[in-house]
Amino acid sequence: MGSRLHDLEKGKGDATLVADLDEEMGHMIDALHEVETDFDNLYKQSSRASMPAPPQSQQ
Repeated sequence: MGSRLHDLEKGKGDATLVADLDEEMGHMIDALHEVETDFDNLYKQSSRASMPAPPQSQQ
């Protein structure tokens, strides 16, 4: 029982291997973009939380 990569190396590759790998890479890239967005949101929240409050005017 060989893996698809092993079969590909032996010249018995599955015709859909490239399409499957491309699809999986697309999913991974989408997931990384979501993680990047989450980190950006956390950073923005952290930056806002650490900023001093503006002075209140007393009238």
